[in-house]
Amino acid sequence: MSARNTTPSNPCGTWLANLQRTLAVTLAVLLAGPPLQAVEPNPALKLVVDVVQGADAEYDINTPQEADISVRVADEAGTPVRNAVVVFQLPRSGPGGGFLNDSRFATVMTNETGVGTARGFRPNSLPGEFAIIATISYRDFQSVTLNIAQKNVDKTAAVSRAAPPVQAPKKKGGGGKIAAIVALIGGAAAGAALGLAGGGGGGGSSSPGPVAPPAGPAATINPGNPTFGAPR
Repeated sequence: MSARNTTPSNPCGTWLANLQRTLAVTLAVLLAGPPLQAVEPNPALKLVVDVVQGADAEYDINTPQEADISVRVADEAGTPVRNAVVVFQLPRSGPGGGFLNDSRFATVMTNETGVGTARGFRPNSLPGEFAIIATISYRDFQSVTLNIAQKNVDKTAAVSRAAPPVQAPKKKGGGGKIAAIVALIGGAAAGAALGLAGGGGGGGSSSPGPVAPPAGPAATINPGNPTFGAPR
């Protein structure tokens, strides 16, 4: 009759032993490898960055619309750089706006053509100039920082300032004064004409006022044998 093993199995102890062996092996490999070192930028490796979309952009704060900001990254030979990290940063206060979810930051990677795009920028309600700061990094290349000029504009206020003020039409009350002056001038002329006509002795009508004597010497009267001479 064969003897049986009566030692009870312990699965928890077996799992713990295996975990300890795995950790020991992993630690030995890490200690045997070369120490990790920070990657220093290589001065000879430089990035060339151009703004593709959004440079000198203006936004109407009364009708805000979403816009995209894009940059293109290449090396000095003009080869597009893929998977470069581009961080777009907006001002903390004042004129500016927000990216998606009203965030001040947008981090993107460049595609196969070297273009990195921050989507969904929306201006805030404060008019004025500001800049979007773009920082580009790639491996051991020197990082590049750009200031992308932007401007929030209140176009409604600009139109109001440019429009000339509307003037109310002038009242026509001055016409009566002009008519009165014309009537006075006409009456004076008519009176003078009547005075001249009355000097000839017509009709017995009375003149409106004394009439000035005609120019030149009046007729002379001599006693005895009067003679009348014509006016000289």
